[in-house]
Amino acid sequence: MRFLAFSDLHLDAPFAQGGRDLADLRRAELRRTLRRITGLAAELGVDALLCAGDLYEHDRFTPDTVTLLEREFEAIAPIPVLISPGNHDWYGSKSLYSAAAWGENVHVFTSREWTAWNGLDGVRIWGFAHQAPSGTPNPFEGFQAVGEAVHFGLFHGSEDSGWSWASQRDDRKQPHAPFSAEHIRTAGLTHAVVGHYHQRVEGAVHTYGGAPAPLSFGEAGDGGAVELEFDDVGELVKREWHTVFELEVHGDRELDVSGCGSVEEIEDKLAELLAPLSGIGRVTLVGELSPTANLNIERLTARKGPLEYLAVRVGELRAGYDLDQIRGESSVKGEFVRAVEADREMGPELKQRVIVTGLRALDGYRDLEVV
Repeated sequence: MRFLAFSDLHLDAPFAQGGRDLADLRRAELRRTLRRITGLAAELGVDALLCAGDLYEHDRFTPDTVTLLEREFEAIAPIPVLISPGNHDWYGSKSLYSAAAWGENVHVFTSREWTAWNGLDGVRIWGFAHQAPSGTPNPFEGFQAVGEAVHFGLFHGSEDSGWSWASQRDDRKQPHAPFSAEHIRTAGLTHAVVGHYHQRVEGAVHTYGGAPAPLSFGEAGDGGAVELEFDDVGELVKREWHTVFELEVHGDRELDVSGCGSVEEIEDKLAELLAPLSGIGRVTLVGELSPTANLNIERLTARKGPLEYLAVRVGELRAGYDLDQIRGESSVKGEFVRAVEADREMGPELKQRVIVTGLRALDGYRDLEVV
């Protein structure tokens, strides 16, 4: 048995760390990623294409998203397409899943209880649907796979124990359908394909494919479509990830502006940094900012070089001023520096940002702000 599995594509996601241009670029890339996934399923000739939830964004989907999914899944018939809705694409009367006219090869799990799909001889694939954006409890409470078959699971949930939980843990990310890996075996499932974590997890009895395309500048981008092959008794014999996105996302690039006396010099260093890259990038400016350099963020952003899109932000910039000298002056600048340094409520990092921003404003620059 061979499956191609994916999750967390998040069609129509806004990529909120940028403006409209970036959102449109990412929206188009996610759609192309879906086409690469279905094309790969057809190329590999898998027994089924499995989606473990968060296929799209419930609050943002449009009629052409419905058409896209109908067309792409129908194009690979008779390969079955199984979908287990997650917390972002939860199933309801107004969901995309209810609006679509699916081909015969598409099966959407619509019950909040586990149900079995029996479309392959000797195999049962169990799944359920989130029916709200939050509040789905542990799905394994009271569940036991039954019947003479090799049993697999397909669902969207938060594995909350073991190394995979520790490596994926994010206190900002709400748990949905929390479970422990041990529940998979005790419920009678041989293996489970799970969605929700955006990084890959290679568990002994479960697989998170990870997001097929990065959804923010901070994501590792190590997910994809994962090819899973099992022997006749359901033991995993192959697990291979396939890259299905094209636009790389570079979110960890820093540009040290120390020694740059003008915006032109900063542009030259930026061009050198970007030269080997492609796709989408975000650059964080750090270092000592010269008082003579006009830090024109809009101008720097326009110098995207080989990238499709560039975002530039200010990081930890130190003041390129002689603070000892300014502190001793009987001037507005001197009074400003002394007042900030005497403030007992601001921490050292905030004081530094306030001093840099304020001194540049007093010099006539409006290129920084305290955030």
